[in-house]
Amino acid sequence: MSEKRKKGRPANGDKLQLSGEHIRQYLSATGRNRSDLAGLLNVTAATMSRWADKSEKRPKRTEFLVLIPLLLSQGVNMLPDPDDAAIDAFLASYREFLAPNVQSDPKLRRALKRKFAIRSNPEVKAARRLYEELATAWRVIEEEIGMKPGDRWPV
Repeated sequence: MSEKRKKGRPANGDKLQLSGEHIRQYLSATGRNRSDLAGLLNVTAATMSRWADKSEKRPKRTEFLVLIPLLLSQGVNMLPDPDDAAIDAFLASYREFLAPNVQSDPKLRRALKRKFAIRSNPEVKAARRLYEELATAWRVIEEEIGMKPGDRWPV
């Protein structure tokens, strides 16, 4: 290896480059518009336009969207607690189906608050939408290269 590399980093020739042209090709291939993709990535239409046009600006927010499920799956408490009034209103709509102790048990209430925060947070929803789109894209790629469901990618 004649080209000096930082540990764990590809040489410049091996580095993925994302350009506005790549974004435009994706939009064309999927039939999506910039607003659709902006919504999927949880960015403004203006940001998407900067990325898709010949600007030097590049996406960074996606890194955050990718981190959301990784952190949440490990129990990292990164979401703001929903207020008690929101939880009470939610519980009131299901009161007839819930055991009486759900309202008063602190442990159950904490678990419910976490579930409520995860399900109602717009950035978590955006991360989930991105995951679903990526899963679909990978299924298409795997089918194209002849992989069968359950086949593992080489490490």
